[in-house]
Amino acid sequence: MRAEHPFLARRRLMEAEGLHEPWLLLFDIDSTLMDTGLRNLAILEAARAETPALQELWSRLELSEPFWDVLEPFRRSRLGDEALHAAVKAFWRERFFTDEWLSHDRPYPGVAPFLQNLKAEGFTLAYLTGRHSPGMEKGTRRSFLDHGLPAGADEHFFFKPDFGMGDAEFKASVCEGIRSMGSLVATVDNEPANVNLFRRAFPEALVIWLDTVTSPQPEKLLPGIERRGIDFFLDL
Repeated sequence: MRAEHPFLARRRLMEAEGLHEPWLLLFDIDSTLMDTGLRNLAILEAARAETPALQELWSRLELSEPFWDVLEPFRRSRLGDEALHAAVKAFWRERFFTDEWLSHDRPYPGVAPFLQNLKAEGFTLAYLTGRHSPGMEKGTRRSFLDHGLPAGADEHFFFKPDFGMGDAEFKASVCEGIRSMGSLVATVDNEPANVNLFRRAFPEALVIWLDTVTSPQPEKLLPGIERRGIDFFLDL
């Protein structure tokens, strides 16, 4: 007999403790629901077309492994000088955080039916992201709809109000507002710092760290946090 999904099990326990609907689920987007690797690669391809020095070493770059920092392939391959690295980083920064390039993102396998099934089970879906509204909200919503992820009037998106605000600062600032929306059953995020934040802010919730890619020198996970891989989305 198949085990009850952890989100459903946690909701049942919370209901027994006197909590009530709306039942919320909170998801990060980048490297949690959406694989941003193709966005990184597309930007590097565009940089190659405009940068002769990058064209010369392209075939020797190690691009097969996922990377959080666009310069990681250069470090792994020990290629390029500081001037080239700075030029590539600047080229990437001008594009990565924009609506236009979000079209390259793809949901991890199983994400769309996973979210649709959760919605059918009566959960309210909320997306809390470090993406900023002025430059990335339109592209995010369009990308979700293009790939079949719930992104209608029933779903909630939380975007940073501006690019300069830190991701952790922003996510901490909206926790109380999320709490007022209903009973938070579970959170899923790929960054240990965010996961630890949710563990402290929502002790009653199931807090999951998704093991994809993280920023350098990630925090140590607090006790009580579940660790899952992207096959988690295939289990519903």
